[in-house]
Amino acid sequence: MKPIGLLMREHRLIERVVTLIDTEILRMQNERCIDLAIIDTIVDFLQTYADDTHHGKEEDILFLSLKNKKLSDDLRRITNELIEEHRQARATIKSIIDAKTKYVNGDISAIATIIADFKTLSALYPSHIEKEDLHYFFPVLEYFSESEIDTMMAEFNEFDRKMIHEKYTKIVDAAELVTRNVCNTDIQYLSDQKDSNRDIYVCKICGWTYDPAKGDPKGNVPPGIPFEKLPDDWRCPVCGVSKDKFRKL
Repeated sequence: MKPIGLLMREHRLIERVVTLIDTEILRMQNERCIDLAIIDTIVDFLQTYADDTHHGKEEDILFLSLKNKKLSDDLRRITNELIEEHRQARATIKSIIDAKTKYVNGDISAIATIIADFKTLSALYPSHIEKEDLHYFFPVLEYFSESEIDTMMAEFNEFDRKMIHEKYTKIVDAAELVTRNVCNTDIQYLSDQKDSNRDIYVCKICGWTYDPAKGDPKGNVPPGIPFEKLPDDWRCPVCGVSKDKFRKL
């Protein structure tokens, strides 16, 4: 796996938390109360995984490695935008923590602040991820030699020692189930996971998964199409690689 592949895989878990955020926005709007446990789980994930671990590798390793490279003006501009978006996310998360404290102390109006901050993050993360996945990671990788890429990958692994991914994947799994139960949705998550007749394929570069039950909306592939039946010119909707870069789960 390339360093950008690891970052893209982390994006997929962050996207799942954005879905949790959207669900909590609707619940708070409808019920006018806060599920403190879910808020704490989301904030912990965003601070420790999305910021300290994911943004940390970008800022402390990738961006620093690019500092002395002669980047194009466009890539330099995007780098600065990404750094600013990291700052915006941190400020918004701090606002959520402050608002939660006010809510615990009896200030019901803090619910509106948390809803507004969640909406900010729900808009910020997807656009930030799309910018990196589609317009930044692959172009900047061209500025590094193979030995530099190998060194960066080793630094990434040393940075987080992999264990944090297992921890937070399990945390998000649990939070998704709790959220579905709280909101009384009819998503058949567990039964879907146990359906042995459905072959799911994962991209070896970025970690995006092709699920026949969902298809590929971006690629105009409707639900129900097995991976083997996808057109030969079909590409991963996240990183753009061909079918041969996928493996069956």
